[in-house]
Amino acid sequence: MKIMRSESLRKIFAPATIAAIVGFLIGIATPIRKTFIGDSAPLHVIYSAAELIGNAGIPSITLIVGANLLK
Repeated sequence: MKIMRSESLRKIFAPATIAAIVGFLIGIATPIRKTFIGDSAPLHVIYSAAELIGNAGIPSITLIVGANLLK
């Protein structure tokens, strides 16, 4: 029983899950968010690059889905 508990905890707290929780906490707390990705913050360059790529994602996916529907 104890082995199954530790195994299920490992699955629940996988690195991707922990990163999502930390990202959610940083995003929801405005002072922390401004510290990391504000206008003069050190990670602003990375954030703006990710935002630029993310903004191009939806139109790209729409084109791919449309091309697949034509087949």
